Amino acid sequence: VNFWGTWCPPCRGEMPEMETAYTKHFGKIEVIGVSMAPKDTASMVLNFVNQYKYNWKFIHDGDFRVADRYQVAAVPSSYFIGTDGVIKAVQVGAMNGTIMENYINQVITP
Repeated sequence: VNFWGTWCPPCRGEMPEMETAYTKHFGKIEVIGVSMAPKDTASMVLNFVNQYKYNWKFIHDGDFRVADRYQVAAVPSSYFIGTDGVIKAVQVGAMNGTIMENYINQVITP
């Protein structure tokens, strides 16, 4: 689960590598991008996702319920959750492909 915003340069910077990781591990991982109000709206997010052709799932957290539940303090923040539903790792701040792969390897079941 990746908390992000269209207005956030580090968020935007990590998304191409997230697309690469998602494609590489398709069928083994799910990626959910969670954008938040008030700086983003659902239509802004949809336009952004379509413009850059990102293929994972996106939701808009218009009332911060999801962000509050995860206690998000900054964006980008990524939560790596195992198939058992337990959060295995949290990354606050942008990631590169190597960092993503290290976290993904912690949650992928061989």
